[in-house]
Formats: sequence, C-alpha cells, structure tokens
Amino acid sequence: MNNLTIESEIELKQDLKKLSLEELRKLKEKIGNEVYQNAKTKKPKLDFYPKPVKRENKNRPSEISSKVDPSLNLVKKYKPKIKTKVEETKSIDPRFDSLYGEFDKRIFERNYKFLNDVKEKEKKKLRKKLKQKSHDEKNEQVKLLLQRIENQDREKQKMEAQEKLKLEQRQKRLDAVKDGKKPQFLKKRESKILQLVGQYEDLKSQGKLSKHIKQKRIRIIGNEKKTMFNSSME
Repeated sequence: MNNLTIESEIELKQDLKKLSLEELRKLKEKIGNEVYQNAKTKKPKLDFYPKPVKRENKNRPSEISSKVDPSLNLVKKYKPKIKTKVEETKSIDPRFDSLYGEFDKRIFERNYKFLNDVKEKEKKKLRKKLKQKSHDEKNEQVKLLLQRIENQDREKQKMEAQEKLKLEQRQKRLDAVKDGKKPQFLKKRESKILQLVGQYEDLKSQGKLSKHIKQKRIRIIGNEKKTMFNSSME
C-alpha cells in the first residue's frame, strides 16, 4: 500500500465508495483493519512541493519548473528600495544675497589687504623657481602662473587709478558748485590721459615706475616680433 502511486490511491478510494457494507466488511477481514483504515483515510502525497530555487551562477536567471502552480510564491518578490528624500544644501553667494548687505569696495579692500602681501611672497617664490635653468613642462606652468598674477596686478592698478580719478573729479565738481561755478566734465580722452598720469605717479611713489616701463617695453617688443613673424608667414 505504501508503494501505491497517487493515481492508484485515488482509484482505490473511488472503488471503496462503490462497495456495499457487506463487501467492505469482507475486504476488511481479508486485508486487516490497519491496512483498510490507511487505504480509506490516507491522503495522497504530492510530489510538487516547492524546492529551493538555485542558480549555478549569480548572473543567470532563476529556473522554475513549468509544472508548478505559478500562484505559489517560489521566487522572492523584488521589493524596490524606497529612497528617502535628502534635502539639498543650497550654496549661498554673499554678493547676490540681500541678507549680507550691500558690497562696499573700500571695506573689502581694507579687510583683505593682507592678501597683497601673500601675493607678493608668492611672486618672489615663482621668480626664484624660474631662475633655475630648467625647460620642462613644470617650468612653463610656473611662467604662465607668474604672468597671470602680474596681469592681475596691472589690472588692479588700472582700476585703482580710475577710481582715484573719479573721486578727484567728483570733488572738483562739488567744490565748483559750492563756489557758484559751472562744474566741468572731462572728455573720454582727457580722462584716460589723467588716469595714466595718476597711475605713473603712484608707481613712481612706490619705486616701481622703472620696472613697469621695462616690462611694458618687453611686451611691446614681443608683440612687434609676433606681428613680424605672422606677416612673414603670409
């Protein structure tokens, strides 16, 4: 009885239902009470209980028998990870934020005046490196960096000269109005000339005029050489 298949067990139960009470009693006496009760009440064992899903390789898909009821959750369902919303930190530029007040150039220059000394020390270090007779790529980078710093300094001097000239002219116009005179406004050319004069006077007072003239002469010669070379190539 233990070796009966599922189909034979089901057929046996159907046959037992068709027998009369007398026939059942005789069958019971013939095969024994224990075997009879097992045949009557035993439930067929199913062979399709799910087995653990395995994969030969983690990159391969899981294989499931087509004979298994798909309603059985044999494969672990994928649960998408819920991403918690992270608040992005917004960067603040104090130049364009009204909470930091209006920009005052004079206060800014006063507070960060120490950067001029830092820049001068940096220029000395770069010039010292350039004196070392090496023509590698690193030396070219140092040369370009020094040139950029010097260009920034020249631009700063130019802006300072413009600002100084504007303040002087503004004060002259105010004094003229106070004296009952007509205020005079400089033309663009006159303003540029006075600006250059003021710039040279500042350089002279700082002892940097001769150096500035020398650097300017070198730049002019370099530009002339470039134009001559380009014209010869054409």
